[in-house]
Amino acid sequence: MQDYPKLLSSTGEVGFTMYETWYCFSPAKNNIKDAAACVAKGIPSYGAAEAEYNFYNWTNKVLAIAGVDIELETVKEDFNGMQFAFGPKILLDPQFAITFKEIKEKFVGKNKICKGASLILSESKVFFENLELESGSLKCANGNKVPGPAITFEKCGAGDEEIYQIRGYKVAK
Repeated sequence: MQDYPKLLSSTGEVGFTMYETWYCFSPAKNNIKDAAACVAKGIPSYGAAEAEYNFYNWTNKVLAIAGVDIELETVKEDFNGMQFAFGPKILLDPQFAITFKEIKEKFVGKNKICKGASLILSESKVFFENLELESGSLKCANGNKVPGPAITFEKCGAGDEEIYQIRGYKVAK
């Protein structure tokens, strides 16, 4: 990608699109110890925990731009030397909506998702009008809206599976 302009003749034109980092860049390349060391130095961790955290924040920001009132968490929790203030945990499957226009069309009226809530959106035929999700979770799949308990995270230990240890936390039971 960086070498492409070098291949062009002197009359070649190159354009680019630039996005804010939160929108398109959150790699998960560092192990948990290296990630914590980066945070201690004041730089992004580029670890799995931060990548997942940024994924939730991306969804929260996009929904907020689309007009949904998103209540963000302000209290941070420590997971292996990294601080995160998880707000609502919203999973937006591509089947629900691909474009910003589609997302905006799915939420009509005044919709609010509180910081302790979880929302899983995984089908295209789901629409919301004046949704107020204060706590708990709502899973929307296969034509159903199924309520359940909120998704919360807890620190993981040495005995937990590697998939959780690379983040430093797991879903609380």
